[in-house]
Amino acid sequence: MNLTLAEVARCLGTLADEGFEETVVTEVKTDSRTVEPGDLFFCIAGENYDGHEFARQAASSGACAIVASRMIDEMDAPIIMVRDTQTALGRLAACWRDTCGAKLVAVTGTAGKTTVKEMLHSVVSQRVAAAKNYRNFNNQIGLPVSMLKASADQELWIMELGISRQGDMEDLAPVANPDLAIITNVGPGHLEGLGNEAGVASAKTGLLRHLRQGGRAVICRDYPLLWNAALELVDAPVGFSSLENTDADFFAVFLGTAPDGQGRFRLKTPDGDGELTAPFN
Repeated sequence: MNLTLAEVARCLGTLADEGFEETVVTEVKTDSRTVEPGDLFFCIAGENYDGHEFARQAASSGACAIVASRMIDEMDAPIIMVRDTQTALGRLAACWRDTCGAKLVAVTGTAGKTTVKEMLHSVVSQRVAAAKNYRNFNNQIGLPVSMLKASADQELWIMELGISRQGDMEDLAPVANPDLAIITNVGPGHLEGLGNEAGVASAKTGLLRHLRQGGRAVICRDYPLLWNAALELVDAPVGFSSLENTDADFFAVFLGTAPDGQGRFRLKTPDGDGELTAPFN
């Protein structure tokens, strides 16, 4: 991220104090133990901790400013007040993405999100500069922090979104606001928070409500609950992938193992067919 504190304040809808125009933010941090000089510290309140209690530690480590949602004692760093720091973190990430003009691919699904994200990043990085989440940093904190780590010269951002309860996608999807949404599958994951597989499908497809204007989605049709939930929601173009339906927009079939142990695949896409090898089978 390469924003001044004044630009941060404008992104968050607050007033810029004197000196904000000259202060450039080095990085955004939510863990006071990792703060270095020039970082912007967000006081995030969790179930077992409250970042406001560590604001002074962040300031003493050189934070250029503290973003807080409640009054804290004066310290050697300016304080930017917001209504909710977690929401503000997402808002800043979305603002940074708009500033960069990057295209964003959002990947979600019950299983395989990280694998698909890593594979996409590996492929597209051969052609363009691309950013991605670190590991599976895909929740309400990990997603915006990952976006804020992306640089302005990375024209494509590939971000996975992970949810575990109702309402999570409503937090994540507006931050991602994807140009392309990919939903890999649905299954009996996080049922304690999502109810049943139909609830999982409904929650996952909530991402489609937040496609950027002109955006597209690719949904795996091999999961009827997912496909039906998607069709109920979206008016934008929806393509579908499949390992079973040869009429799918994106269809792959395993051809066997190559001599070097890699898998051989036949891939069909709207732009043409071809064969490829990949380090799995």
